[in-house]
Amino acid sequence: MSGEPWRAAQAPATAKHLPQIEVTLAPDNTACLCCRTAVTVIGEDSSERLNVIPAQFRVIVTRRPKLACRACNGVMIQKPAPALLIEASIPTQAVVAHVLVSRYADHLPLSWQVQILARQDVVLERSTTAFWTAYAAAEVAPWSAPWLGRSLTDFGAAASTTTDVTIPDRWRDAADFSHEDDILSEHRNGPA
Repeated sequence: MSGEPWRAAQAPATAKHLPQIEVTLAPDNTACLCCRTAVTVIGEDSSERLNVIPAQFRVIVTRRPKLACRACNGVMIQKPAPALLIEASIPTQAVVAHVLVSRYADHLPLSWQVQILARQDVVLERSTTAFWTAYAAAEVAPWSAPWLGRSLTDFGAAASTTTDVTIPDRWRDAADFSHEDDILSEHRNGPA
């Protein structure tokens, strides 16, 4: 045991870029307990605590009123529907991005994500989130295919100069997105 006196562990400083909510806990009675005159502030104790607001899911209801002219026959005006990442499906781009980041950055399996969502009364099947993931991958394929093909080629060149490692066929196939699932092609191009 060292000769240093015991010290409580110091809390790390909170991040200054985070929003701060200030709560002031003032006494209900601000009169002196003895003579009942008004008291003056002579200082304060302050502490910072880190708080979290759990993910909050919400439903966006998009209403598009149809307007018609009573004087003209057959004239109707309506604003076009906004473009959706997955047509005729419930997720917004933010939900799909949340699923992808949770899956690939946080390494959270889709089955676990479905369980987490169920705790918030959002009932989804794992196959639904898997479809969203595959659909998003197909959507970014035109931009990622050249990069992926180049990086796999570079990996193969580097590996072949150092050891006898060959790139597995499944990695080579990953650079070729021409073998999209029939489901994804059907959603893009309509039924065959």
